Amino acid sequence: MPAPGDRPGGRRNPRGDPGKGVHGTFEDRPYWLGSHAYLEERGQETPEVHEQLEALGRDGHSVAVIGNERHVCGFVTARDTLRPEAAPALAGLRALGAGSLVLLTGDNRGTAEAIAREIGLTEIRAD
Repeated sequence: MPAPGDRPGGRRNPRGDPGKGVHGTFEDRPYWLGSHAYLEERGQETPEVHEQLEALGRDGHSVAVIGNERHVCGFVTARDTLRPEAAPALAGLRALGAGSLVLLTGDNRGTAEAIAREIGLTEIRAD
């Protein structure tokens, strides 16, 4: 019979760290998953990992980092895609005389800049 908190596949005791990430055990080894900022806070970021994360952000990816006490194990990335009607809608607004079009998003700055480049916006409010 599994112990309380055990999960299929060897996962045990997942717990959240609000605003930072999650921690848990997989096959009796502790792991964490969190943001780039959380990686920096943990003091586990190397220059190579930093550059990889920055490049992914510039390309519009939101990134979660997976690691353990020894090193970064990998990244999970996601990237928003624009709806096909986004650029024509903005062109229509410009044709109607809209003075200033601004991209407002809760995404990180790099992701916002990548999306803005795709649709021709220069003013961004992100994070």
